Amino acid sequence: MRFWKIDIDFRNRRSVIGVHILLWFILYCVMCSLNHAALYEVNIVHPINLIGNLDFIIVIVLNHYILVPQIIYFFRKRNWVNGTLFVLLFYTCSTLIANFPLYFMANLFPDNRYYKIKYEFYGIQTWEDIFSNQPLLWTFSAVFFWNFATILIQTAYNLYQSQKEKLSILQERNNMELNFLRMQIQPHFLFNTLNNIYGMVLDNQRAADSVTKLSELLRFSLSGSKREWVSLQEEILFLTNYIDLERIRHRPEKVQIKCAFFAATAEKQKIKPLLLVNFIENSFKHGVNANVGTSWVDIQLTADEKSIRFYIANSRPLTVDNKHNMRAQDRGRQDEYSGIGLENVRRRLELEYFEKHVLSIKQTDDRYIVELTLLF
Repeated sequence: MRFWKIDIDFRNRRSVIGVHILLWFILYCVMCSLNHAALYEVNIVHPINLIGNLDFIIVIVLNHYILVPQIIYFFRKRNWVNGTLFVLLFYTCSTLIANFPLYFMANLFPDNRYYKIKYEFYGIQTWEDIFSNQPLLWTFSAVFFWNFATILIQTAYNLYQSQKEKLSILQERNNMELNFLRMQIQPHFLFNTLNNIYGMVLDNQRAADSVTKLSELLRFSLSGSKREWVSLQEEILFLTNYIDLERIRHRPEKVQIKCAFFAATAEKQKIKPLLLVNFIENSFKHGVNANVGTSWVDIQLTADEKSIRFYIANSRPLTVDNKHNMRAQDRGRQDEYSGIGLENVRRRLELEYFEKHVLSIKQTDDRYIVELTLLF
């Protein structure tokens, strides 16, 4: 026997909308099958049953996507006044809309005694009736019950996704830690070797400073990668050391490097370690090292209590053809710019800053631009 597996990509907006529409349609069919006898005493496909339950499903959907999220938002923020107002709006709108079928049935079929009695008992005759028991009972059975059911289902699904995401993060961290332990021999070897080299080049101050900065990079790579969070100040110092080493590698007349870090709360602000260096490394690797002419890199970082904003732009690599004319590098180089390194960063952002980051990577005729915002 062959079982078909439906693979739905929930990161695709159209797929999510399609699934939601399908689920609401299924709920509408269920309501039609349950309500036709209890509420209307007609068959399932009777227009009264179909239109009446369509009215109910509309108000249920509006509550689910608009009013209920607002109520939850205000109460989480402890904004009791707005929360209470939205509760009243939620109840009043639901009660009024849910009474439309009763009103129209009583007026379209004045000779039907059953519809007349039901409207007189459950219907809203005056504004005071909105908060009476009978309309509340009618609205609860037709609307609120299904709202509670859909909210419970959504809450259970969110908990399932949260647990699934936590397990994925744990597994990812375990894999990263295992890979890191396998590679540790290289940084330790380099670190010990650098100490020996440092003693040989003390007479050359520039060389000694370079070795010191490289040593600090390796030290932070070893210690920082084991910590879940580091201060933004530590991360900025790490990036500064890396950029200073790049300044030493490249002649000023060939590469113009602009760097500006503005973070008043850098000591208190926290960030995941070694998150931003990949962008800087990519800029020098694909925008500077591959360029035969003059090039530039512009790096900016600003931070406040709510977010960290990182911006980096660099010149696109150029080559000289046989006719000594400058032309843009081929498509393969462009694809390489957004290769494995950036995919790893994207994955880290999804795991460690889920729904708390905005990443934009763009390219024009003469530059690559990366903008990243981390939210708290």
